[in-house]
Amino acid sequence: GIGACLLLGAAAGFTNGLLVTRYKIPSLIATLAISIIARGVSFMITGGIAYVGQLPADFVFLGRGKFLGLPVLIIWVAIAVALLLFLFKSTKLGAHLTGTGESEDAARLAGIPVKHMKTLGLTLSGLFAALGGLLITANLSSSNADIADGFLMQGFAAALLGMTMIEPGKANILGTLFGAVMIGVLANGLTLLGAQYYYQD
Repeated sequence: GIGACLLLGAAAGFTNGLLVTRYKIPSLIATLAISIIARGVSFMITGGIAYVGQLPADFVFLGRGKFLGLPVLIIWVAIAVALLLFLFKSTKLGAHLTGTGESEDAARLAGIPVKHMKTLGLTLSGLFAALGGLLITANLSSSNADIADGFLMQGFAAALLGMTMIEPGKANILGTLFGAVMIGVLANGLTLLGAQYYYQD
């Protein structure tokens, strides 16, 4: 089941890549379109029914457990950040992805296969989104068709906030991590203060 979910996320990202590279649809529009389609299909398959407390304990551990005294979600984040830092800072592929993201024209002139890099980047994005969805499901020990509502805009906000620090003006991993933590701390603080969800939004 986990493998199928990750494969489906990667496939959605790959579809995004085709829409962007082959049909010249802006990546933001393509991502939003695939998101809406996926949500509609998930409602169609589940009938809008939420599944609560029916998940195996081993799966729930992936989102709620502790390892060496640390919540496993922190370990997942650390692994993801370490892998992405290695990819983007220490490999030729990471340099090609970064170059494509910063300037397609310059990357093309440098001999980088821009279309392949964009497709790969969006496929990886879909894969990590699927992993995030799995971890949300495991953490909440429940699932429904709109379980991740609101996370799309939080993801954009974290990335954009991250572009104001660490490497100003550039999308970067540590900045995005900082942005995500900041948004999470603010939301958690408002919850602890008893603020209604609409104030948090």
